[in-house]
Amino acid sequence: MIKKIAILGAIACSVAALFIALKFGGFPATAAVELNWQPAIATISKEKLGQLIEAHSDFLEPDEFNSILDSSLAYEEEDLVLVDFNTERLCGRAGCLYVGFRRSTGEEILSSYLTVALPSGEPVIETVDRGYTLPCLIVRDVDEVDRTMTKSTFCYQSVDWVLENTEQTVIE
Repeated sequence: MIKKIAILGAIACSVAALFIALKFGGFPATAAVELNWQPAIATISKEKLGQLIEAHSDFLEPDEFNSILDSSLAYEEEDLVLVDFNTERLCGRAGCLYVGFRRSTGEEILSSYLTVALPSGEPVIETVDRGYTLPCLIVRDVDEVDRTMTKSTFCYQSVDWVLENTEQTVIE
């Protein structure tokens, strides 16, 4: 009987230690995936891509619209489709437009201007699996004045992207 209690006590302590490690140790380390962008027209219907362009741009001439259709890039992982319009026509001081939507519903769940002028070898956006229904996004941004780069991880939880983690490094 005492031996059973000792074994049960050891198991309970192990489970408690595991729970504490997971609770306070953060998410398990998973490697970020650099995105393999493809021509958007090969991944997204011309109609859906046209709707995204129209929703985020005003006063485009027909040749500009067709040029954006041709230059746009897309990345798909699980139910998430990301679009990089890959054109200066959809860029401004805040960066260049990236849009994300759910493949299953067509619902747009991301619209953001991201900095594309990053240090060499640093991708604008990556994905990482954290166990949510959609992959989490690792997004980089540069502060030219402070000469720092911020790497932020956002995970989609129910109806919005939630900041999970932020790291800041000095640009050499």
